[in-house]
Amino acid sequence: MLLKLVVLAVSVALASGQSLEGISPGHTFRVPLKNGQKVREFVATDDGFRFLVQSSDGDFQLLSTGRDGQPKAERSIGTKMATGLVLTSNGLATVAVRNRKQFLVQLDLTGSVIHEEPLDCFGGSALLVISGNPATVCTDGTIVEHKPNGGTSRRASWIRPGSTAEILSNRKAVIIDTSTAEAVINDLESNALSPVSRIPEIEEIVKETHEKYRTAGTQGAEGSAPTGKPVVIMNTAQESSNWYVLVWPYHPKTGVLVASFDVAGNPVGKFLCRLPGEGLGVHRIDIRKNKLSLVSSGGEVFQYEIN
Repeated sequence: MLLKLVVLAVSVALASGQSLEGISPGHTFRVPLKNGQKVREFVATDDGFRFLVQSSDGDFQLLSTGRDGQPKAERSIGTKMATGLVLTSNGLATVAVRNRKQFLVQLDLTGSVIHEEPLDCFGGSALLVISGNPATVCTDGTIVEHKPNGGTSRRASWIRPGSTAEILSNRKAVIIDTSTAEAVINDLESNALSPVSRIPEIEEIVKETHEKYRTAGTQGAEGSAPTGKPVVIMNTAQESSNWYVLVWPYHPKTGVLVASFDVAGNPVGKFLCRLPGEGLGVHRIDIRKNKLSLVSSGGEVFQYEIN
């Protein structure tokens, strides 16, 4: 709700005139999962992929593969609760929960723990990267950058629970409400806000999704309200001067909508990423060297060339 009020305070234009580009995967593979594992998070690296997977018993492991899907290594990270996975200048970072306490865990690319530290606040809405360093976000929007020497620096932001965020190449943050798809650019030096243009296709999905949500709510017990909020923005990614959003839900027979924007919040591309099957549950996105990757919880990986 707070982000919605913030968005209303800035002028948001509706983008038009861009065509929707249909693209097919150039390469696909399935992650070699076992013991009921599910993919929770992933990142693309220069030499392949790193998958944060969870077994049926709740344990989390880091699984490494090449770009062709061939497994390289698998290591337990010693937790039954983990949130987020980001690529840093030293390797990887995630947030683990042990004994009801949250820890920032930094790993090398094979999954070995380099360093971990307790977090005094973590809102669970975003795990970010600033200048190659992992950064966590408190519930009040304070971004805590964790530096190699063990020190931290803090700065205010408009990130709040219910939103997702990316740190852009110009050190500004884009903040997206996952339910309404409303987004703003947050200057982290001045904490000022600027608008992100809206895309008609996403607007239509938001409208349809929220209508279905309201209809479902009226079919429950008399006087009952729907629980939770519908999710429209499933995941985000960024590289160089552009950032990307993975839109949900999608139609498996036509494809997944991915939209890209520049650092100023202007739309630069709309892609309908075709899938070679139905019911795949694509839920994560990343991009590396103009190769867009989509991953399902069941371990299907789809790679697309983005011009």
